[in-house]
Amino acid sequence: MDVKGGRLSDPSSWIPYDLTSQVDGIVDTFTTPVAYTATKILVFLNGIERIGGVGKSYIELSDTQFQFSYVPEDWEKLEVWLIKK
Repeated sequence: MDVKGGRLSDPSSWIPYDLTSQVDGIVDTFTTPVAYTATKILVFLNGIERIGGVGKSYIELSDTQFQFSYVPEDWEKLEVWLIKK
């Protein structure tokens, strides 16, 4: 897998997590099951990578939480790939 120009060129260091169970059509903030290294998270909604940062799809709030700039619908699939802290 190669995402964002090679950010996953060493896939053994990236760990996938399915956060779909947190998507309820009400909340916009999501929690990862483990702490991750800052900026070392890839967020996918319905299989499409979302871009993080101010004015983008989401921002990182801490080493375990990120917040979308919108509320995902309760039928949407949310997955992340991250590097543990």
